[in-house]
Amino acid sequence: MSQPDTTTRWPARIYYDGACPACRASASAIHSRDRFGRLRLVDIAAKGFSAEAEGVLSLRVERELHAKLADGRIVTGIDALFVVADALPSLAALRWLGRLPGVRAIGQPLYQWFATRRYTLTGNCPRRH
Repeated sequence: MSQPDTTTRWPARIYYDGACPACRASASAIHSRDRFGRLRLVDIAAKGFSAEAEGVLSLRVERELHAKLADGRIVTGIDALFVVADALPSLAALRWLGRLPGVRAIGQPLYQWFATRRYTLTGNCPRRH
């Protein structure tokens, strides 16, 4: 698995499920820590949201974290999580961890495991995929 370019141009669009309380809480935490305005949070549950217009697949964006970089590239899963970490100074440890060899290869299956079970694990998201 290749690592995304660490010179990502900002802003990046981060897609989250506003119908999910846990997802809303995460988005709120991201927003409050985004001191440099690098991230644009996009609520996929908002009226008028169009996955097609955003260039993402509706079913996939509902299942895992997506980030659309300023140059139009879309990254998902653990790579999208590391885009958030790159943007937020408070996540410096996660950013450092993401640059270690092999972390993405190990992290992606762990991320997928969590993402497919997040509704059960958090117990407060209404959507079931």
